[in-house]
Amino acid sequence: MNFRDDEEVIETYIEETQNRLFHIREGLLKLNQSGEHTTNTVHMIFRDVHSMKSGANLLGFKKIEYLANKLEDILQLFRDQGLLPDANSISILGNTIEKIADLIENITDMDRISVSAETGHLDKLSKKIKIK
Repeated sequence: MNFRDDEEVIETYIEETQNRLFHIREGLLKLNQSGEHTTNTVHMIFRDVHSMKSGANLLGFKKIEYLANKLEDILQLFRDQGLLPDANSISILGNTIEKIADLIENITDMDRISVSAETGHLDKLSKKIKIK
């Protein structure tokens, strides 16, 4: 079955993803305010990103899936403490979340929206290169 043609499934995905994005933003804010590595917060963000990615995969929303996969990579580095959340990394994750929100808001035209800037920043972050 092609779920991408089912309006009800799409609407449900959009609603659930918007809720997840809200929780992810709260988690990033918490990480930014605490100034320390908060394992439970990182796990919560990771779970929401993973669920968002899985739904995007099911529906064929490749850009959302791709960005969510990159976010998972960074969050795994946080989990493993190979990279500690700081203002720079949280800003990059926040910008990526906003790009995903933009894709969700423009779901029918998402193929026209570029994600190259976010992808580049996430790639640099995963290699622990500071972005100036």
